Amino acid sequence: MLIWLSLSLFIAFLVVGAVDGIYFHIYRFRLWAQPEGWIEHVLHTARAVLVAPMLWLIFVAEGERLGLLVALVVADIVVTVGDVLVESKSRKPLGGLPRAELAIHVTATVFHVGALGLAFASMLVPDAPVPHAGPLNVIAVSLVVAAALAAGHHVALAVRGAPVGCCAQKEAAA
Repeated sequence: MLIWLSLSLFIAFLVVGAVDGIYFHIYRFRLWAQPEGWIEHVLHTARAVLVAPMLWLIFVAEGERLGLLVALVVADIVVTVGDVLVESKSRKPLGGLPRAELAIHVTATVFHVGALGLAFASMLVPDAPVPHAGPLNVIAVSLVVAAALAAGHHVALAVRGAPVGCCAQKEAAA
C-alpha cells in the first residue's frame, strides 16, 4: 500500500513539475536562453537527470538498492539547495519569481518529499511486498521513460542556451 501511495505522489509531483517546467521555465521565461537563467536551468537539468534513476530504483529495480537511492536523493538535495541559492539572481532581470510559480514550487516539493518518504518507508518495512510486475510496474516504467525524455530535453536546451565559451559546441560555432 505504501508503494502505491508513493507512486501516486510521484505522479502528482511530475505533473506539477511539468507545469512549472513547461510553462514557467521554458515558455514564459526561457531560462535556458537567458544568460542570468542558464545556471538555474542547468541545475533543473541535473534534477531532471536524477528523477528517472530514482523512479527506477524505487519502483522497478529488485534487490539491494537503498544505498544508491540515498546517494541520488542526497545529490538531489544538494542540487535543490543550489537552485534556491541562484534563483533570486537568475530571476531578477525577469521581474523576480512570480507568486504562482513559488506556490507551484512549494506544492511540488511537498509531493516529492511525501513520495520519497513513503518510498523509503516501503523499503524499510520488513517483508513488505513490492510488486515488480503488473500495473505498478507498467505505470512506473512509463514514468521512467517520460522522465528520461524530459531529462534529454533539458540537456538539449542547456547545450543550446549555453553562454559563448562555455561548451565546446558553442566555441566551435563561434
